[in-house]
Amino acid sequence: LGKNVKIQQLIKVDSVPTRAVEQILKKPGLNLAKVAILIGGPDWPVSVTCGILRLNIPQMLLGTMPVITILSPCVLAGAFISRQGLGGEDSIWPMLANFASIFAFVAQ
Repeated sequence: LGKNVKIQQLIKVDSVPTRAVEQILKKPGLNLAKVAILIGGPDWPVSVTCGILRLNIPQMLLGTMPVITILSPCVLAGAFISRQGLGGEDSIWPMLANFASIFAFVAQ
């Protein structure tokens, strides 16, 4: 699909921002700029650009791993909230749910 002209037009291959992203993603290894683009960039255009450039897939997946630190507090909060109704009055789940929700709010 990367060779399809319509898709290249959708991600605006000839625009300055896309060219800048391309130059950063082409650099060998992982650096802060590449990880920032992989995590913070718009998903579809970044993925298509990686495909057009035929970048190393395992390296791109490794570059997106830091997003786990952003998602984990929200996932834990949801897990604890779903367990609240299962315990009795002395249950620890409501306290953990509140703590995880506050932590997720602060982390975001």
